[in-house]
Amino acid sequence: IQFNGYGFTNTYPVASWLWDFGDGFTANTQNPVHNYNALGNYTVKLIVTDINGCRDSIVSVINTVGVMFADAGTDTAICSRGPISIVLNGNGTGNYSWSPAAVLNNNTLQNPIATINSTTKFYLTVSNGTGCSAIDSVTVTLNQNPVVQTLADTAICKNDELVLTTAGALNYNWSPGIYVSDSTIASPQYIDTGSHTLIVTGTGSNGCTAKDTINISVNNRVTFIAPESKTICRG
Repeated sequence: IQFNGYGFTNTYPVASWLWDFGDGFTANTQNPVHNYNALGNYTVKLIVTDINGCRDSIVSVINTVGVMFADAGTDTAICSRGPISIVLNGNGTGNYSWSPAAVLNNNTLQNPIATINSTTKFYLTVSNGTGCSAIDSVTVTLNQNPVVQTLADTAICKNDELVLTTAGALNYNWSPGIYVSDSTIASPQYIDTGSHTLIVTGTGSNGCTAKDTINISVNNRVTFIAPESKTICRG
């Protein structure tokens, strides 16, 4: 606490200042700073003396209510194309006030629900009845998922060539990978002779992912057997 002492005389200047902070500690400067180690009410006395030894004093009661604390939680990143709802986690003793209130179900709750469409920074103020308050902030980053698209469901004949043309992401992974020529590229070749369902997972530059699915039906080729060549008589 910063204390400020004032003393006035008609003729002679102030010679000394004596503070009694009420917790066993004293100071002899005009404007001392004192740290209280425990909460409570302290009776503070200031004695001012001039060069003639004349003095006066004043008493004041200091109520230390403690250090206010506010914790809005840890910054977080979410993969979503929005809107998305998320629970904010506040901490601190006192009354809560979150902002921006427009995206919250109740900005006076400790753990309100926020519904956002884009990256948003929230501020939490924790206050008590004595006018003390503390503030903290948390940023919820909304990263959009990529739009991954491969071929539509398709049917081929056995041993036909099929390239699984895919786009929309930075990196790819195919599952099951044993049915394609390379499970880590966008557009591998289908190499199996049976029917299967494949899932491709694409990862964007922001680390978010999306999936697409293709059902591949492989049909057997029709075998034609022609009769042997023959020579016949007309008619």
